[in-house]
Amino acid sequence: MASVRKRGHASTFFPTWLRCAGVTGALLVAAASPAVAGEGDETFLFGAPLAPGKLAAACFERRYDDAHLKAHPRQNVTAVTVLATRDEWQDAPVIVDLSLSFRKVSEPVRLSGGCTAVDGKVDRLACAIECDGGSFTLERDANGRLFFVPGHDLHVCGEEGEAAPGARLGADDDRFRLEPVPAKGCAGITPGDDMRFKLTRSPPAP
Repeated sequence: MASVRKRGHASTFFPTWLRCAGVTGALLVAAASPAVAGEGDETFLFGAPLAPGKLAAACFERRYDDAHLKAHPRQNVTAVTVLATRDEWQDAPVIVDLSLSFRKVSEPVRLSGGCTAVDGKVDRLACAIECDGGSFTLERDANGRLFFVPGHDLHVCGEEGEAAPGARLGADDDRFRLEPVPAKGCAGITPGDDMRFKLTRSPPAP
């Protein structure tokens, strides 16, 4: 069974060329406009502003073992993956894919939306899921560690907008510290065949 990806009506987060290219299951990181990342967003995700035409990728992940889940029975999320990529063609946007895994749900759920820096700060991105799917934030603490923080209004949906059985946030699913991992291992969550090929064949350094 294929991974579930939230879909819905066309969103202003996604220009027509992106929807037609089959990458609507992604998060556009936006600063001044919904399709162009600013230097603050690039620094947040990649550690520094990106040079024009540079292929870039960075992945962050957290997977919880059975011992942790047994000790935290009110946590329903078993894994979180965030993959940020930017293609090398001119004016390519930064795209972020988000994957969530849940107890007793066989396949991960992937959400799509748009993100922007909060009050011009480089330590936080505010993100909104398309089709009124709610919100979440990506944050960095004083030590540079990355956190995924789902909003209370985050709504996990299936292909036709219905809630995926069992795919819901638990009482303890409020903040997840993510660790950097090789982007090549995260290539499977991006919906773009071309980017998936580039990551698996010659993954760029973040």
